[in-house]
Amino acid sequence: MRAQEIRAALDRHWIASDANDFETEHDIYLEDAVLEYPQSGERIRGRRNIQITRTNQPSKKRFAVRRVIGSGDLWITGSRRPFGRASRAGGGVISPVGR
Repeated sequence: MRAQEIRAALDRHWIASDANDFETEHDIYLEDAVLEYPQSGERIRGRRNIQITRTNQPSKKRFAVRRVIGSGDLWITGSRRPFGRASRAGGGVISPVGR
């Protein structure tokens, strides 16, 4: 998969995530995907487990993607999510990238 295709897949993923479209949001993950949140130390293994954690979140996710960087099998997304009046910066690491 070329970098341009990967970036387009990531864009579809984040648009679907913001719209709570759980099926489209999780199309990006391979069965053995690992999702890491460096700021909290969370590591979620497997497409199904990632989807379960996302669908169990109590509120709609709203955020702004600040940047996407990557190449090859490692892509990183930095985002900002509002929490009440404050905003929280965060990011997720998606590796390896498939589909």
